[in-house]
Amino acid sequence: MACQTNVTLLEVRSPGNNNAGWPEYSAQLNQICQRRNIACTPLGMSESTLYLALEKGVRASEPAFELDRRVEVHLRNNQSILALVGEGIHQANLVERVRALFASKEAVHLPSQEGSCVLRIAVPPEALATCLELFRHAFFSDLN
Repeated sequence: MACQTNVTLLEVRSPGNNNAGWPEYSAQLNQICQRRNIACTPLGMSESTLYLALEKGVRASEPAFELDRRVEVHLRNNQSILALVGEGIHQANLVERVRALFASKEAVHLPSQEGSCVLRIAVPPEALATCLELFRHAFFSDLN
């Protein structure tokens, strides 16, 4: 398990079914960030949403993006990204178990690429300690 703290999570949603070309759009957002000297890291992509981590210290009011399509943008400041790593991590029962654990914690399940061995959850700072304890209890308390 890994934890990265103080991350600004950029969530870009395409309203309706206008989600074609997400990989190219992700690259375009990355270029915009580079031009503004903002480090950004792709975290996940679903059919309707892109998730990017912006460098530490970037606040929600700073990135004024010139977007070329209609999208909804949500910035979540000071998030922690919890990552559970392992072979077979995306088995349906495990993913559902993690979603159920974090359902009431304002957590965002970040989609992974096919074949990935990482399951990521973004949580707000006030839920971090509780979420770490939930992870520990659910996955690491009985190692036999």
